[in-house]
Amino acid sequence: MREEIIFTKYASNRKEKFKVATQIFKKNDIDFGVRKIPMCESAKPYLRNIYNSYLKLKPLYETETIFINQAILQKDYIEFEYINGQSLEDLLDKHLKEGDMDGFIDLLQQYYQYIKKISVRKTFQNTEEFIQIFGLCTIKEMDIIPVPANIDLIFSNIIVSNNIWTIIDYEWTFSFEIPMEYVLFRSMYVYLSENSQLRTAAKEVIKETFKLTGKSMTEYEFFEQNFQRYIYDEKELFMKNNLQKNRYNFNEILVGQKTQEFQIFFDFGYGFNEANSYILKQTAKNIYHLVISIPEKTQKIRIDPGNDVCFVQIFHSFFYDSSNSKYASYTTNGITIDNGQIIYLHNDPQIIINTEENFNMELLIVDCSVNMVDKSLLFTVTNMFQKLGQIETDRLDMQNVNRELNQDNQQLTDKYNKLLEKQKKDFMQINELSDKCIILEDKIKILSYEKEYIKNESQIYKEKIETVKNSPLGKIFFHKI
Repeated sequence: MREEIIFTKYASNRKEKFKVATQIFKKNDIDFGVRKIPMCESAKPYLRNIYNSYLKLKPLYETETIFINQAILQKDYIEFEYINGQSLEDLLDKHLKEGDMDGFIDLLQQYYQYIKKISVRKTFQNTEEFIQIFGLCTIKEMDIIPVPANIDLIFSNIIVSNNIWTIIDYEWTFSFEIPMEYVLFRSMYVYLSENSQLRTAAKEVIKETFKLTGKSMTEYEFFEQNFQRYIYDEKELFMKNNLQKNRYNFNEILVGQKTQEFQIFFDFGYGFNEANSYILKQTAKNIYHLVISIPEKTQKIRIDPGNDVCFVQIFHSFFYDSSNSKYASYTTNGITIDNGQIIYLHNDPQIIINTEENFNMELLIVDCSVNMVDKSLLFTVTNMFQKLGQIETDRLDMQNVNRELNQDNQQLTDKYNKLLEKQKKDFMQINELSDKCIILEDKIKILSYEKEYIKNESQIYKEKIETVKNSPLGKIFFHKI
């Protein structure tokens, strides 16, 4: 049986280095598998880190009731075993819906005791890596999750089957210590982020079971906000928070699904025309997996995802043959929002994919979602993204202003340094002249003393001459002269 992809989840709103796709696929009639695939070249080291985390965590989870799902590193992806059972999240919801608070608290207690078991009591040390990702921790004495520290122990990542718990995801495992209470807080934070009334009503029960206080929760919420900034670009984080805050949900504004028709065109150098096209029908709840065979001498490929106003998201597009694969770039006649998200405000949506010279790839594979848009709500969503775009434009303008100010500041600093250097030289010249003046003053004083001495000596000689003149002998001598 040929492998069949059942589900694909794309982490396309993360930073490039964290972008991975998670696929559930059917190996045969009874066996399933899970794989994580890097969505870009820069995400490959991150995928390798996930596998390294598995190797470090595996010995810690080999107990009677707690396990970690097996991971196998392949050339371009990691394959995980598929675990049958119910997630801890679903089991907690089940108890809430049935009004079984005892069962709900019992599961929370089991989870708490497990987290407590893998922690140690000690003084927390703020490392450079911790501060860079989470911020400064002001709490000192606490329970610590030692290295390797997995903070991805949220309820949806734990599968329960026959009282055996299996950790199925450990993406966010760090090589430095993490406060235990933050892991507890994060599991509650993610669980309550669904905005479910039942879950929100259980918040105080969870806090009490996990022994979380208001002061510590404020600090852990600060950690979580910083951690989100570590994963997402600021623009993506703004959009994520804005959608959640205003409860914009694309599923609420999209018309019900049906079999989708894609018209595939090939350009052999003479443009697109109906004769060189065919209809590809796909049936899926939301995400369509298009596999398009590429005829020889194809220069361009065009995919028309419908004939009306629609919202399209392209998760993955690449060329493929038996020995190689590479990214397939595309252009559209719609409004590109971000991360492959496109809104078409007309009835002729197009996705055009260019091939290169000497192109010899066999297949084009595109994973995308196509949804007809409720036009009455389209303006609200479009307006939101326009505001988001304006905010991004303003941010870039501010960056340019700051860059210009920094340049001006650098120029002023250079001028100041030059003036300072000239001032130093002037002071040196003034000091040299001052020294010369002092020497000249000393010489003038010496000359003045010598002049006074000569004047005195001259006076003495004059007096002596007068004395000699007035003497009897002198009178005779000078008289004869």
